Parts: sequence; C-alpha cells; structure tokens
Amino acid sequence: MSTTQSPLTQPTLQKASLKAPLILLALMFVATFVGIRWIHSVAQASSPIFHQTKSGWQQLPAPAGSPEKLRVSANGAVWLLTWGRTAMSRWDGSRWRHFSDTDRGTKTTYRDGTFALDGDQVWMPVEHGVVHWDGEHWKSYSEVTPSHGASIVAGDGQVWIVEDSGKLFHFEKGKWTTQKLSLPGMRSGPGPEAGSPELARTADGTVWLVWQRLWRLYGDIWLPVIADHKLLDEATLIGAAGDRLWLSDASGLRTVSVDRSSTSYTEAQTGIPDEVTVADVATDGRLTWFATSTGLSEFDGSHWRQIPRPSDRVPSIHALAAAPDGTLWAIGITPGGLFRNRYLFYLTFVVPLGMLGGWIWLFQRLRRRQLQDHQRVAQAVQHA
Repeated sequence: MSTTQSPLTQPTLQKASLKAPLILLALMFVATFVGIRWIHSVAQASSPIFHQTKSGWQQLPAPAGSPEKLRVSANGAVWLLTWGRTAMSRWDGSRWRHFSDTDRGTKTTYRDGTFALDGDQVWMPVEHGVVHWDGEHWKSYSEVTPSHGASIVAGDGQVWIVEDSGKLFHFEKGKWTTQKLSLPGMRSGPGPEAGSPELARTADGTVWLVWQRLWRLYGDIWLPVIADHKLLDEATLIGAAGDRLWLSDASGLRTVSVDRSSTSYTEAQTGIPDEVTVADVATDGRLTWFATSTGLSEFDGSHWRQIPRPSDRVPSIHALAAAPDGTLWAIGITPGGLFRNRYLFYLTFVVPLGMLGGWIWLFQRLRRRQLQDHQRVAQAVQHA
C-alpha cells in the first residue's frame, strides 16, 4: 500500500527568513563606520601637538587630520599641515581653524606633504597646482602642477618648487616659470638612489638644494658647495634655522652658512647617537632646538643638552617650530602609534570575517528560498 502523501496533505514549506543575516550585515556595517571613525581619532592621538608655555608643555586639541608639518610665521601665526579631511589649519588661540577644500581649495591627498611661509603668506603644492594664502584669501595657480613629494621654499615674494623628476618651478612677479634642473657635473641629475631633492632657504635669502650633494643657487645657476676643502656628498637635510643650514652626514651633524663656513659635531659632542633620527630644527636666534626620535636637544652655540620631553608618553618628536616669543611648538609620535592598540586586531580581522560570514549566510538563505519556491511550484503543478 502506497504511503505517498497527496499534494493536498503535504506540509507547507516554511520560507527561509533573511532577517538574521541582514541584521548581522547591518551590525557589521555600523561596526565598520564606527571603526573608521575610531581609527581616525586614534591616529590623531598618535601624533599629539604640544605648545611650550611658561608653566610647561601644554597638549593642544587634535586637528581634523593627521598632523604632518608645523610652522610659525613672523607674526606668530601657527600653521599646521595635516593629511586627511583637510590640509591646512591655523591656530586661533583655543582651537584649530580648518580651511576646507570647498571654499579654499586647500585639500590634498598627498601624504608627507609640505608647505612654505613667506612672512605671513603660505604656499603649498597640491594635486591641482599650487595654492597661496595672501593673508586674507586663498588663490590657486593651476599653470604648474608639482608631483607628489615636491619640495618648496619661499621668501621675498618668490617661490621655488622642485620635484623628483628634477623639474624646477619658480614664481616671481606674479608669473611661474618651469625648467629642468641643471646641476654641473650631472647631465641628467642624480639617479633614484639619491632620493628626492629637497630645498631649503636660510634667513639671509640663500636657496639651497640637497640632492646627493649640497648645492647653492647663485642667480639662476646651481653650484656645488665646498666646505672643509671638499664637496659635501651624501648629506641629509635637516632644515634651515636662521642663517644656518643643518645637515646630517657621516661625520654627525653639520652646519653650513652662506660664507661657506662649515662646522661638524660628532656624537660625543651632541649626545645624539648615530642611530637616532634628527627630523627637524628650529631657532629663536639665540638657541637652536632639534627634534629627534628620542626627544628634544638644545644647542646654545657652544654646548648641547637634552631637554625634557613634552610628555613621557611621547618619546619621539617629528616636527618642531619656534615662535617669535621663543616658545616652541612640536608634533610628537607615540611608540607604535595606532598599531599598539589591541582593539585594532578586532577591527581588522573580526569585523571583515563577520561581514564575510554575513554575506555567506545571506546567500545560503537566498538559495534556500529559491529552492523552496521551486518546490512550491512543483507541488502546484503536481496538484494541477
């Protein structure tokens, strides 16, 4: 005797619910959004900004982006270059005032970007050209488009920009000119092993170029600098401080001035080990400070000493600037930065796995619903 149920007596298939996998996916999307905001805030905290006051170092509120470079104008305006939502910010005494791309044209995605001050004016290369703050308004110049990594200096109404390809842009009397760097003894410029060209300008108006060796601009001609009866080769630019240029080479730290006088300082003199990176330099005309991967060093022209860090939790200083009143502004770096946070593991691995599992779960439920729909159609056909 057959036990096959008739179509009229077969149980109705329960439709597979999509509610659970959709809830999981929604939670993962929320976790992703919150996680990105959290990463942004932690990244900002990994590069805190400090200002030296009479009572000691004060940590400032975080800007909208990740801090990269800090400079103080002749009138004491503090400018900050960040990477992220906005590029340029200015300290108004209590918070950072951000200049957005929509109304100022200053936003850039360039990482490790740079800018230059000419008095209270600001010049900065961005993707679509060069932007200029004249003290009241931003203006964009699109006739020149420096590439990522370009170096810039400015002064006395002129601007110089050099990029990795060896192309030099010069602004004077409202006009830009472009030419190929002509370096005597180097037909096509240094090779890739020489790194990126870097410009510097000392307070006396001298424009310097570091590209495999040290060069100085005489009018429109670049000539190599000879110090201690030899060419300064394989030097790394630290920066300009007053009328002196500071370099790092095999001998240690070296300073060069416009009269071609040069003095080198060994590890025994500076107290800065060879393996320590010197990232930036600033001066108030009397003292010179150096930002290093182990803190801050001070030089009074005769003696070197380590000075207290802005915070014990921030052992490394990435950028440094001296204000006209002699106070310091600094950008620190916390050890390990973002990657020391254990919650990053959950955000990096657990959330993507949850997202993948949610999609697989949703796909399986959809396949199951399709199979159920097919079975219902087959039952209806059989019944008919």
